[in-house]
Parts: sequence; C-alpha cells; structure tokens
Amino acid sequence: MTKKPWLKYYGDSPEFIAIPDKTTYSIIKENSELHPHLPALYYLGTVISYKKFLRQIDRCAAAFKKIGISNGDAVTICAPNIPQTVIAFYALDKIGAVASMLFPLAGEKEVYDCLTISGSKAAVVLDLQYKNFAENMKKTNCGKIILLKVQDYLSKTKKNVLNIYDFFQGKKKITAPGVIYWKNFIKQRGAVEDPYPKTAEDPSIILYSGGTTGKPKGIVYNDFILNAAVTQAMAMLEKEDALKPNDAFLAVLPTFHCFGLAIGVHAAMMTAGVSLLVPKPANKYIYQAMKYKCPKIVSGVPTLFKLMLESQKIWKLDLSAMKGIFCGGDKIPETLKNKLNIALKKAKCTKIVREGYGLTECAPPCAINPDRNQEIGSIGIPCANVLAKIVEPGTETELPYGVDGELCVSAPTNMLYYLNEPEETANTLRKHSDGYTWVHTGDICSMSENGFIFFKLRQKRMIKVSGICVYPTLVEEVLQKHPSVKEACVVKIPHQYKLNVLKAYIILNDGVRPSQKIKNELIQLCRKEFAPQSCPKEVEFLSEFPRTKVGKTDFMALERIAREKANSK
Repeated sequence: MTKKPWLKYYGDSPEFIAIPDKTTYSIIKENSELHPHLPALYYLGTVISYKKFLRQIDRCAAAFKKIGISNGDAVTICAPNIPQTVIAFYALDKIGAVASMLFPLAGEKEVYDCLTISGSKAAVVLDLQYKNFAENMKKTNCGKIILLKVQDYLSKTKKNVLNIYDFFQGKKKITAPGVIYWKNFIKQRGAVEDPYPKTAEDPSIILYSGGTTGKPKGIVYNDFILNAAVTQAMAMLEKEDALKPNDAFLAVLPTFHCFGLAIGVHAAMMTAGVSLLVPKPANKYIYQAMKYKCPKIVSGVPTLFKLMLESQKIWKLDLSAMKGIFCGGDKIPETLKNKLNIALKKAKCTKIVREGYGLTECAPPCAINPDRNQEIGSIGIPCANVLAKIVEPGTETELPYGVDGELCVSAPTNMLYYLNEPEETANTLRKHSDGYTWVHTGDICSMSENGFIFFKLRQKRMIKVSGICVYPTLVEEVLQKHPSVKEACVVKIPHQYKLNVLKAYIILNDGVRPSQKIKNELIQLCRKEFAPQSCPKEVEFLSEFPRTKVGKTDFMALERIAREKANSK
C-alpha cells in the first residue's frame, strides 16, 4: 500500500507518533510522583487525588495477592464506572494479572461464557450481579467474589441523598463462602510489593467481541495496545487543543467497551487528567460531572448523545473548554449529528462532533473525522499510526476508490489474538504481501479519493443495540430451549433512539398454537439469561422461514421483512 490520501488532513500532526512503552500501572505511579495532589477521579462529588488513587491501587494489588491472584491469572471485572472498577483494573496490572472486562448488566449465561473463556479465578462484581455469579462459581474456576457497592467511595452526606434504587442496589448483605465486600477486601493487610516485572507487551486485558462468526470471543490486549489507542486518538486533536495535566475526560461509556476504557479513563491517566466517572447514563449524573469540571474530551455513542440532548441543564453549561467530541460504536444519523452541533454551539463550544470508527479487534478509534473539512456520511480518516484499505472481501486484493469492499486495518492497536481461538485469529489477523499484518474487519466500506471511509454494512452477523454488541445466535439458542419452539431467528429492526432493537421470529412445534402467553414466556426466558440489549422487543410467529439455496434460514430476508414492517407503522 503506497497511497495515503488522508495525510493532507493531518495539518501539523505527524503521520506516525511515538507510543509510550510503559505499563498502565507505571503511568499512574509517575503521575502520583509528579502530580500527587491533582485529581485523578471524580465520582458523584467525591474527588480522589493521584496520591490517594495510587495508595488505593497498591492496597488492592496487595489484597489480590493475599487471596491467591498472581501474574498471568485472570480476574473478571463486572461493574459500572465507579472508583473500584478503575482501581481494580490498574491493581491487576501491577501484579501482572489480566483484567477481563464484562458488561455490568450481563446475564447468567453471559457471565458463564466470560468466566469460562477467560478462566477467571476471581471476580470484582457490583452487588446486584451476585446472583448471576453465585451459580457460576460452582461451574467455573471462579473461587472468589469481591462485591462492590456504589456508595463505597461516597461521603455520608452523599450516601444519605443517593437513591440506591436508581443504581439497582441489592439491600440484603450477602454472606457466602468465597465472597468478600470491597471495604473488607481492600483493608486486608497484605504486603505492598514492588510491581511484577512485566512489560507493556505482556497480555493484560480481555475484552469481548463477536469475531467473524458472530459468537463471543475473548480479545486479548496488552498495555501497549491501550496506550496506542489513546495516543493515536489524541494525536488527531488540533495543535492548539493539546491536552495538559488536570484536563477532564467524561467517562460515561462503560469500561468493558474499549472506547470507554481508552478514551474515558486511560486517556485521562496518560495525561495526568481527571476521569469524570458516570456510573449510569442518566442526565442528572452527566450534568453533575460536567458541572464539576468541563470535560476537554467527551466520547459517546449515538444513543448517549440523543439522551444528553434531552437535558435542559447540560447545554446551559459553559462548554467552551471542550476540545474533542467523539462519537463511535454505531453510525450516527445526520439529523442527530446536526442537532448535537447546534447544542454545542449554544453552549459556547467551538467544536463539532467527530464521528469515528473502531472495532475491538483493532482498539478504537481507528478512524476519526477531522475537525474541519469532513465529508458528509463518512466515519472519518485513518488515525495517526493507522493504515487502512478496502479489499475484495476475504482477499488482500485492494479495490479502487469508491468501490465497496472489506475494510482492512493495520495499526499498533491490532489485538494480540482471540483467546483459545487460533483458527479464528488466523482468519482475522492476516499478513499480506506488503509485509503488514491486517485486521480483516468483516465490515463492508468504501474509501473516497481523499481517504475518507464510508461504512456500508457489517458482514458478520452481529447487531449493535445502543452501541452494545449483541449476538443473535446466542439469543436463538436460548429461545429454542422453550418446549414449544421449533426454530428461532433473531434480526434487528430500527428504533427511534437505540437505532436497533431485536425482533424474534419463531416457528412453533407442530400442534402448538401461537399465543401471547408464549410470547411473554420467550421474552422472560431471554431476560433471565441476557442483558436488556440482548432481549427481543418483539416476537412474531411464522409457519416457515425463507431459506437459502442450501436450506439455511435466510436471516437477511427476514431482516428485510421486519424492517419494511417496522417502517410501515
């Protein structure tokens, strides 16, 4: 690959930029030494300085060691954006362990899959989620559970005004073998040892994605990849918008999502900034965080920005200090983008929303629209350090500008591998004749003559609901457990603000008559197993499914039917 037409939009920014070859823990330690009194975390009125943050990380690392966690061991973190989540993440890095990041509202089956794929020996879990982990402790290697409460780092005053039900808090204290609450866990008197002698190249993070088959895969990163994701994104800021210590980053996207982990949290740590932790995407908590300090960087998904636009208070704040508003996770409708830009202007922000692109297999963002001269409908140009090309699907044959094909990306943010999936890894990470290793994204895109990428559709069978990956095949498996169901097919239908939701088509067993009772039972079955995004919003019974030439269910035909029906309402 020789042509890089997007470089003319870089301005003063270099094509390649150096990436810190440091562990994530060492970055926190340096900040604690250089900026001990600067805020590292803000959480519902509580401010944690870098000095206190490091002390909490060290205590947590010692506590992990005391319960038997050591280098190479995996620990699942299943919690929202609260201080314990971030403390545990960096503490695991200190001892050379691996953080397996899981959606905080994961269902029982999703918990089982995560614990099984990662081989986690322990889990750090919000108390609400205990029931989904309790049974799985018997089926997996997970022998310890550290339970968190959203109030753990709040003052008594804040605890009194906090509506615990707003955070789905459990009320009863849980007493069971292998279970310990965070406050007791972190008070354990273990020795605070020196960091494990790991490098930034050692595996340290597991995130989850669909892979090319649409089934969940454990995607392995090291610290260098996370550092690279932050570096290449921040390099796309205008020169006059360069980040400084004490700048704020809005952390409302959850940390199980690489975009949220990298830009909401780790970017703050790499610049000695403050991460504004928002435990739940509700405007009152977003407003509270932004009122404390105007964020320099805001990253979100279309659903989040649509929610924020409903707030009267947020857009009355002075947002003139805001320098980067990044939208990813899903395609943002032009109407929503325009409304957001109008709101930003009214709040004295001189910037516009910049749509980007990424996937877990190549830590996002891989592409971002420039601050100026955007091409309408584009997901952006490749970031610094990133190469991108459009090829004939499944090959390395590069296609001309304007022609649809598979997007391939080569960057320092390429994943290391799919955990325990060598064949799938080889299918996704491929070394081309140009000598570079490319991620075959499975996404059909085109590239303009100026290097702007235009997303068309996802080749792999995966659906995004509110920016969250949903796997129809897993939902179908659960639906087919119902004794009345013969076959199930799950497709997406358009939704006003979530962009997509799920619809289940069902063929019932012979002699079973369709009923509302069966519909309700199917939805309840999914609610037991999955997070809300993975639960069908509609169920329709059919006598037969459309089939492909080889007799498989033609889910694309069903999706077209569902979309036409939804649009006709």
